[in-house]
Amino acid sequence: MNKRVLIFIFAIIQCACSFSQYKVVNLALKEMKHRTPNVKLAQGYMKRAMDDSVSAQYSKTWYLAGVLEHKIFDTERESKHPDYTKMYNSVLNAHNYFIKAAELDLKPNKKGVISPQYLTEIKAAINDKKELLVEGGAYFWDIKDYEKAYKMFDTYVGIPHNDIFKNSAFRPDTSYYRIMFLKGLACSKLRNPRQTISIYESMKGTGYRENDVYQFITYEYRIMKDRANFERSLMEGAYKFPGEIYFVNTLIDYYIKNDEYDKALSFIDKSIAANPISKFYNIKGRLLEKDLKNEEAAMCYVIAIDRDTTYLDAISNAGRIYYNRALDLLDVIYNRSDEEYDKVMENEIKPLYVKSLPFYERAYRINPDDKTYFNALRTIYYRLGMTKEGERLAEEYQRREDSQL
Repeated sequence: MNKRVLIFIFAIIQCACSFSQYKVVNLALKEMKHRTPNVKLAQGYMKRAMDDSVSAQYSKTWYLAGVLEHKIFDTERESKHPDYTKMYNSVLNAHNYFIKAAELDLKPNKKGVISPQYLTEIKAAINDKKELLVEGGAYFWDIKDYEKAYKMFDTYVGIPHNDIFKNSAFRPDTSYYRIMFLKGLACSKLRNPRQTISIYESMKGTGYRENDVYQFITYEYRIMKDRANFERSLMEGAYKFPGEIYFVNTLIDYYIKNDEYDKALSFIDKSIAANPISKFYNIKGRLLEKDLKNEEAAMCYVIAIDRDTTYLDAISNAGRIYYNRALDLLDVIYNRSDEEYDKVMENEIKPLYVKSLPFYERAYRINPDDKTYFNALRTIYYRLGMTKEGERLAEEYQRREDSQL
């Protein structure tokens, strides 16, 4: 057969196939326009068109595929027993189809001219339904499908950066950063610390929950066992948020667990120099106690109390440090002679109880329901011979107990 004839026949066959598949697209469109469309039939038509190498090159194919997915969402939502997984999968599918349609719509024709047919409708459809991506992300989060939740949130925050919206006057707002934050949480659930860190690093300086952002970064570095960046990120957080105790506490605990007491003390001293708040002095007191420097520790607790007169932890720590020292001495002299016992009690133990007394009285006034303070205070009154005060304390405590029955 003549070669030209073969080429001609092949061209006719191609045109026929293209026309056939394009007709399928129109059949899907026709079905979708019915008041009660046969969605499965329309899906079948669209699948044939999207799978075909020719019709898959038409922006109309993908645009109508997106419209159909939105139709599926609306139909499912209006049903008596909606399938939420199907609903929100349709939202994500629709978005992806619209993006594909836009890419094809913006391709230049044979003459090099770009003349989009559906771009306006595509942009409107994406903007109209974009909040459903957030709903879908929340839904998949609730059912613990964190991968799909991540995809939904990621798709939402990616919308303003897509080429079809590049000329829009987009300014990230609180709502946008909230979804970015949720995207980070979902990514963390997927055990992808590097990507999670990248997400939260991009949120620094945005003003949205930055304290939490820095905390999550430190958490992910800890998961990665990246010691250098873990320490660095904690220090960054401590200096950026001087009133936030998490960063200081976490780094101090980390140093202590690794027997790096000197590093812990050095860090808390730097923190105090930068921001001499009561919480930091309280932490330093705890560190000094671990090193058995009780007098220095007590001084730190007193400074902490001076800066915050209702700081219960520092108040109880100050009382406890003298109280425990008294108990230790009692254990030492337990089997000694009466004369030696009385001497140590009078000259060493009682003065410690005297020092402890005002702190435990203050702690008890702040939180009278804490039995630890009650027991310590009752013991101190007994040891100091303050019988009336001890009786009054016991009666008051019993009344409180009875009132709670």
